[in-house]
This record gives sequence, C-alpha cells and structure tokens, in this order.
Amino acid sequence: MTIPYFQVLDFTRRYFTGNPAGVCLLSEWLPDTQMQAIAAENNLSETAFIIEREQYFDLRWLTPRVEVDLCGHATLAAAHIIFHHLGGASDAVSFQSLSKTMASVHFTSGPPAMTRANCAKKMSTQSLM
Repeated sequence: MTIPYFQVLDFTRRYFTGNPAGVCLLSEWLPDTQMQAIAAENNLSETAFIIEREQYFDLRWLTPRVEVDLCGHATLAAAHIIFHHLGGASDAVSFQSLSKTMASVHFTSGPPAMTRANCAKKMSTQSLM
C-alpha cells in the first residue's frame, strides 16, 4: 500500500521556516499502531491523517508519540493539501475529528502555507509493518 504524504510549512513564505506538519491522505483508517509508526517516522510535531467523505474530511492528528485532540497548524496544512493537491473547488473545507467536533477552515486571502515540491513523497507502509 502506498500512502500519499506531504510536508507543509505553515505560516511562512520561505523554506526552512514556519511550522512544519505532515499530511497523509488515506482512503480508510489504518490501525492506530500503524498511524503512530508513520507519525514517528515523519518526526514532525504533528502529522494529520485525512479521509475524504461526501460533505467533509475526517481528520486525526498524531505526534511522534501520541494522538492529540486538536492541532491548528496541522489542520491548516491539511486544508492546504485539499485546496492545492486534491482540487478543492471552494475556499472553505470542513473537518470531523474523533471528538465529533467540526472545524471549518475558510481562507479569505489565500491559504497561509506552502508545500515544497521536493517534500511531497509517497510513503510505503510495507516497511512499517
């Protein structure tokens, strides 16, 4: 299985600055231990895992050690990927987390992030099993 993975630099327009977050695009939830292994391998403060649904995206955030209830910059990173790599057609996106709270991200002046083309990579879970 190959998982599309992106590293997004939030709150910056320059490389090697800002607040990096990983974003993994899933078609279904992986076992918690496997997602935790991916987050640990990424070794960023947070990695967002998203699944596209009809009206929203499911979203979970994991640090290299634990799952967390909320992460703002990883949510913005996920929205950036939706708009720029999944062809998001509007200027707003809604997320549903495990805690059943909805978060909507609406950009009035453009997304506050950049994705380094050379940071986008596909991650194989074969090596994590």
